Amino acid sequence: MPPLPPKRHGLLVSKPGELQPSPLAMPQLSPGQVLVKTSCVALNPSDAKMVAAGLPRGSLAGLDFSGTVVAVAPGEVSGSTPVGARVCGLACGYSEEEGAAGAFADYVVAEAEFLLRVPDSMSLEQAATLPVGVLTAGMVLFNTLRLREKKPEEDRHVLVYGGSTASGIFIIQVFEAVRQACSVFLSFSFLFLFLFFWTKLKKKHAKTSFTSFNFKPIAICSPHNFDKVRAAGAVAVHDYRSEDCVVAVRASTGGRLGTAVDCITSADSMRLCYEALRNLGADDQLNHARYVSLDSFPISGHSRRAVRPAWVFAMTAFGRALDWGAPYKTAARRGDRDFAVAWMREVDGLVGRGSIRPLQVRVVDGPLETAVADGLDLLRRPGAVSGEKLVCRIGRA
Repeated sequence: MPPLPPKRHGLLVSKPGELQPSPLAMPQLSPGQVLVKTSCVALNPSDAKMVAAGLPRGSLAGLDFSGTVVAVAPGEVSGSTPVGARVCGLACGYSEEEGAAGAFADYVVAEAEFLLRVPDSMSLEQAATLPVGVLTAGMVLFNTLRLREKKPEEDRHVLVYGGSTASGIFIIQVFEAVRQACSVFLSFSFLFLFLFFWTKLKKKHAKTSFTSFNFKPIAICSPHNFDKVRAAGAVAVHDYRSEDCVVAVRASTGGRLGTAVDCITSADSMRLCYEALRNLGADDQLNHARYVSLDSFPISGHSRRAVRPAWVFAMTAFGRALDWGAPYKTAARRGDRDFAVAWMREVDGLVGRGSIRPLQVRVVDGPLETAVADGLDLLRRPGAVSGEKLVCRIGRA
């Protein structure tokens, strides 16, 4: 590897709606960190929101990135991320405490536990689409909804509103990827362990991925994305604009839909999800239906006592206090970090086996400052980005 330059360059939040190119000191790596020479960054709706709000001022922007490891903290990083490794990852951007964090830079300081190895068959442009989406999927399905703990007799359908969004597609993919992984585990378990160990193994891991995982995602999206979400693994798709959408969902689930994930989080999307979820009668032995959104939901939309709502702020995965302004101010959640580290380790294997695939890439050309600004403008336009992820090239690693 060539020697590192004395400075790196990144985009800092300067005021609402504006990122300022700035020189940054080349950081000293802390234990568990690596330095990545950035090849690509991907843009998320959360980037558009944070830049528009101008928060936190002076922070390094950006979350998703891909590139090549050029330095590691001595003695602290596992052998899966050596110098020269192609990786993608999630940076804790927009952080006041960690001035060196953030993906919109030519060199990214990353925590090794939040990196994924990039298979040889995958381009770095494709890889940049993965990190935020796959982490969010895990945080929703397994850390919040805890679907691996659901009883076999409970309804196995899950409604995914906004199924063609980046998060929606990854959530749908994860259902099939984890189901396949569980099937492989169960096959080997029954073959080698059933006679002697299965009873103890089942008891010990009654609430883990070693049980059957056979959920059926139902997607709500625009008709022009139906084929895309079916390819991701949706068992049924419905047009959110159809007057019969709720009726169709309730019919296909026998009126017993117990879980809805809202990737859009608007008053309309919340209303449709609530209408599609099951009723809870006095003689119903099932738990309350669950509604989980990917953003703070309008409290006025919580219109049914039979539904228990929650929302996921995926950045709590870093296990540190964050202040992105209300309602994104949160105390450190160590349990979220423990889950996220284990989940990213699992995802690394799923990506390597091809069970989780990248999103369709739409490259935004130009220098970093111009490309990011143009891409964020696109994200703010309703309908301008659908079924794909915007990626900006920074350089060849």
